[in-house]
Parts: sequence; structure tokens; C-alpha cells
Amino acid sequence: MALFRKGKGAAKSDDAILAIAVAEQTLSSTHQMFTTGKVGLTFKPDNSEFFSNLEHEMRQLLAAGEKMTGTKYNIVTDDYGYRWIIMADDQFEDLAMAVYAVGQSFNEHGCRDQLLAAVFPFTYEGKSVEWIYTYKRGTFYPFVPGPDGQHRDNKTEIDLSGRISKLLPMEKKLDQWYALWGVPFDAV
Repeated sequence: MALFRKGKGAAKSDDAILAIAVAEQTLSSTHQMFTTGKVGLTFKPDNSEFFSNLEHEMRQLLAAGEKMTGTKYNIVTDDYGYRWIIMADDQFEDLAMAVYAVGQSFNEHGCRDQLLAAVFPFTYEGKSVEWIYTYKRGTFYPFVPGPDGQHRDNKTEIDLSGRISKLLPMEKKLDQWYALWGVPFDAV
């Protein structure tokens, strides 16, 4: 899956993560799209020293954030062996800042290439909409699961992408819009 491999379009900075904090107010007021107050950040662990100490490193960083902002978190492993940092906070800006800080920590430890995606779930017209940020490409795209949980609502995804493209750096290549099913948001 291209989401999980290195590519030419890899972003050098993750400042785009901060764009969603600004966009969230417009998403809610203009587009009636509301945050769920959660975010999931996924990465592929490797055998580096950073990952052997990951629990300790991330828990220190996230615990400091929890004391300052109240952002709750949990680190879990999915059925495919990918790790997820799931965070919850009533203040969306705090969530975006926490994701940014975690990304910076990975970068400082030379593990940025292990970051895969940050998933920001919203609700829109009774549907789940997940804004997915891919670290390799530095762009967002919408993922709208269909009501059956097995298909996606491509029409709504394309519509939202067009309407939100002025707020977020959008992935223009539709073949890079991967579905991320089963994000463990209930872990926190």
C-alpha cells in the first residue's frame, strides 16, 4: 500500500497538521462538520532504540500534555501490528497540537519515516468523515465510510475535498486516498 512506503512527494514539514486546527472552526460553522474530540496517529514500529523505548518516550510527552491541556491518550497495537496513539480532548486545537508534538518527537529521534497517518474523525450530515493526513505526502484527504462498513462514499469524499481544498492542503491524486478501516478510537 503506497500510504506505507516512501515516496517522492514526502513532506519535509508537518506544519499542515496545524492547518486543521484553524480549519476546524470553519468546518463546524460553515459546513456543519463537527469534530468527535478524538484523533488517531498511526506508525509502523521498527527495531530502533527509540521504538524500544517508545512507551516511555511517548507516555512522558503525552502525560506532560495531559497535565497542561487535559488531552487523554492511549497507545494500542492493531491486528496488523501497527501502533496507534489515540487521543481525546474537548479542545480540538489541543488535539492538533498534540499530534504535531508527537510528530516532532518522531522527527527528532530520526524516526519520521515510520509515521504513517493522523486521522481526525468528524461527523457530517449523520455520516462519519475522517480527515486523513499522510506524513509521506504532507496532505489531507477525506475518508467517508459507507453505512455498511465495507464500502466508502466516494461521491461525498470528492464533494468534501472540493469544498475544503481552500482550508487544508488536499491530496490531489485520488489513487492516494486510502481507506483506513477500524481506527481504534474507542481505546480512549
